[in-house]
Amino acid sequence: MKRAIVALSTFVAMTCAPSLIMPPGAIGTPTVKPSPSVSPTKKPSATPSTTKRPSPSPATSKKPTPKPFQSATSKPSPTTTQSRKPSPSASPSKSPSPSASPSKSPTASPSPKPKPKPIVLPSTIQNPPARVSGVDTALQYAMLQTGKKYVLGGVGPNTFDCSGLVQTAWKKAGVTLPRTSGQQFAATIHIDLEDALPGDLIFFGQDGRQHVAIYIGFGLIVEAANSRKGVIISPINTSWHNQNFGGVGRVTKNPSLIRR
Repeated sequence: MKRAIVALSTFVAMTCAPSLIMPPGAIGTPTVKPSPSVSPTKKPSATPSTTKRPSPSPATSKKPTPKPFQSATSKPSPTTTQSRKPSPSASPSKSPSPSASPSKSPTASPSPKPKPKPIVLPSTIQNPPARVSGVDTALQYAMLQTGKKYVLGGVGPNTFDCSGLVQTAWKKAGVTLPRTSGQQFAATIHIDLEDALPGDLIFFGQDGRQHVAIYIGFGLIVEAANSRKGVIISPINTSWHNQNFGGVGRVTKNPSLIRR
C-alpha cells in the first residue's frame, strides 16, 4: 500500500509540476527577456543632452552690451567742459569789493578839515628897546624851576602853568606882568624873532593866547609845557612850536603903560 502511494505521488509530481523539476538552464531563458526592458530606460538619458543646448543662448544676450558702452561714455564727456565755463562768473562777484573802500574814505576826510588858521604875526619895531634891568634874575629863576609839575592855574612855588611861570619869574625881577598869556602878549613890545634876546617872551597861537615861554638864547626856551612834561627846557624849532609860533614880546619897565 505504501509503495502505491509513493508511486502515485511521484507521478503526480512529475505531471503537475514539471517547472519545478526543470533544469536550471531552462529557468535562465525567461529571465533574460526582461533585460531589453531595462535598455529603454537608458534612452531618456539622452534627453538631458538636449537641456544643455540652450546654454549658447546666453551668448546672444551679451551682444547688446557694447551698444550702451559706446553711447554713454563718449557723449557726456563734452558736457563736463561746459559746466566749468560758469567759473569765471565768480571773478566779477569780487569786483564790487572796492565798494567798501569809499565808505571808509569819507570818515577820514573830515579830520584834515579843521586845520588851524595861519597865525598872523604882530607888527614889529625896527629898533627894539633895550632890556630892562633884572632880566637875568627872571631868567635864572625860571630855569631853576625845571622838573616841577605843570598844573593849570599854578603860579608856584611847586607847580606852574605857562603864564604863571612867566609872571612869577618876572615878579622876582621887580616887574609885574598880567596873569594870562594873551594879556602878557598885549603888555609887551613886539619884535622880530631875529632880534630876540634872553629874557624875551615867545608866544604861540593867535595873539599869544595859546602858550608862552621865556627865551634863554641859542634857540632854546624854558616853559611849563603840559601836564606830561612839566617845566622843561626845549628847542624853539620843534614841529609844534614852528606851526603855532605867534610872535616875540620884550618886557618893559612899566608894561601896563603900553598902548596899541
